[in-house]
Amino acid sequence: MKRYDLIHIHPSAMRTKPRYIYMPAGIFGMLNDVQANGYSVLAINEALEMLLDSSFSLADCLEAYSAPIFTIDLHWHEHAYGAVSIARIIKGVHPQSIVVVGGITASYYAIDLLRTCPEIDHIIVGFGEKKLVEILNLGKKIKSNKIQISKEMPDIDADDHITRDWLLHSDKYDCTAIHGWMKGTTFWLKTGFGCPMNCGFCGGARSSQKLIFGNQFVIRRSPEDVAKDIVNLHHQGISRISLTQDPSVAPHDYWQRMHRNIRSSRCKPGIYIEASGVPNVDFIKDFAKTFDLNNSIIALSPICEDEKVRAKYGKAYSNLQLSLSIRLIEASGIKYVLYFGRCLDMINKYSSTRNIKCKDSFWGGHSPLFTLDSDITLDPASPMYIDPNKYDIQAELKTFDDYLKRTQLRSEHRTYYKLGYKAKS
Repeated sequence: MKRYDLIHIHPSAMRTKPRYIYMPAGIFGMLNDVQANGYSVLAINEALEMLLDSSFSLADCLEAYSAPIFTIDLHWHEHAYGAVSIARIIKGVHPQSIVVVGGITASYYAIDLLRTCPEIDHIIVGFGEKKLVEILNLGKKIKSNKIQISKEMPDIDADDHITRDWLLHSDKYDCTAIHGWMKGTTFWLKTGFGCPMNCGFCGGARSSQKLIFGNQFVIRRSPEDVAKDIVNLHHQGISRISLTQDPSVAPHDYWQRMHRNIRSSRCKPGIYIEASGVPNVDFIKDFAKTFDLNNSIIALSPICEDEKVRAKYGKAYSNLQLSLSIRLIEASGIKYVLYFGRCLDMINKYSSTRNIKCKDSFWGGHSPLFTLDSDITLDPASPMYIDPNKYDIQAELKTFDDYLKRTQLRSEHRTYYKLGYKAKS
């Protein structure tokens, strides 16, 4: 049995097949920080292992590895059942080990999560980087208080956000994609903390970040460091580097410096960004000069064609602004994707034209890479979750138990709440 100081496990969102393979981008900086402090680290991506071997058993795998401390990410609510199941598996195989869970969902539901799953020893509420090293330093001497509150923001520029040699089968990780339609290899690169937007449906919205992390600002990594990572990932053979923060809403000087540093490397990496709003003409032109347009994509999320509805849910730009941005993107030869909200009660109630018509005719002949209808689930701590009356919805997911049941039912291939809310009657 090989022993490590810490073993991290990323849960599959389903127990019977791989789902949501990508780990939260912050895990890379966190585990590299742990390793930089002299501790040995192993990470097991359960979903990736299931993808590589359909007979994979985490319990069997853990018979070959041990550690005094295991960590589990419960960042997205989709992993609720997986995280709880894995905590129980760990205690079944290594009953003396300490189990630590962290992430947005774990932070928001910390008390309920501990009540539901006594196999979890500690929950890190807020930023996990420094707190995790503190837990390792204390070892068995750590206080019995199971909730470890950490509002101290780490030095994001000090961490290594791309090394992943501690990940089991790390050579296969980049061959997966969060979007099934993406071809080639993909890596999600952490470029900062926080979000300038407050989209009603998003659990990572500005108000949600303030509630969970005590942070209401966007903290960006230096553009030089981001550019260096993009270039390094490109040289590693990554087809498309996906950025966690949208650079187009950063100050001009920020993305200009980032692009300039990438161009000075004399390479043209592929890039993927999810635009918070609509990129302006200067950004679009500079983007086209900097990146490999065969492997680069800008994703736009207008939600629907109704400007008032769009503004209410956090996207305060007009159809004219959107249309002009699309024309500039097309004229620059950049591929783009349009995301619309499918089955959203807000669209059904407020919009006179259904979004399917919007896709077919509203844009007047524009030809994006394609359009996507996206189900939007009610995220914990999102503005819609906190104040459903403002959005004229009735929430059906209200507690951690609700999300746990939802993800368990889905994992068992049974009927579950798809969205978690409905229009108020």
